[in-house]
Amino acid sequence: MSTTTIKTPWNEYNFTRTNNDVNGNPRYIVHYLALGLKSCASNDLTRRAGLSLYCGKGYGGGFVFQSYNLQTTAEFFEDLGLCRVAPKPRKTNSKEVTQAVQKHILKIMNTSEYPGHDGSDKKSLEIVLTAFANQYLYPSNIKRYGSYQKCFTEWCKGLPSVLDVEYRTDGVLKLMKSWGLPQPKGKDDSDSFELYLNLVYMNITRMAKDHKIDYMWILQKNLSTAN
Repeated sequence: MSTTTIKTPWNEYNFTRTNNDVNGNPRYIVHYLALGLKSCASNDLTRRAGLSLYCGKGYGGGFVFQSYNLQTTAEFFEDLGLCRVAPKPRKTNSKEVTQAVQKHILKIMNTSEYPGHDGSDKKSLEIVLTAFANQYLYPSNIKRYGSYQKCFTEWCKGLPSVLDVEYRTDGVLKLMKSWGLPQPKGKDDSDSFELYLNLVYMNITRMAKDHKIDYMWILQKNLSTAN
């Protein structure tokens, strides 16, 4: 039997492949301790998760389940509370979140068709910030929204071609969860979307600093010519 290791931001699961069910669906075994259970006994929670006691030989204390996507299954278990370590939101400025958001930004910058693009991250950041300044950073918007950051998030809501931000609700929630930032209780989808956009802004400006880009000059230049 082969074993597949699946990682989430908080836990690591070892799922062992076993025989398919009578309908040919793939099945896996997971140890009860990996699910944070005190004993290998069926209960309402395990039944809701689609877990059945494994009765085969050679694997003690296991549950068997059907799955076509182990990553999704692991996240489903966690959503139900079946995990060794309960998911806890990370700090938005933590190293893990910062690295994940910056990796996402590098993926969504769409600057190859813009003049001056040379394939470097530095030039791509300059192009994105310049596009933001030229397309949205006007005195009237500064007066309306009160800050560069708020202007940036509003600009992103218009889905600029230079920055392919995630706009689908399920996509945003999946991203945030993968970064260790699940939607808190009492918050709705719009709150997660706003946090996502704010994280993009904060990390784009941080990346600009790291690349020694005078991003404030880029943003203020457009304002000075408008006055």
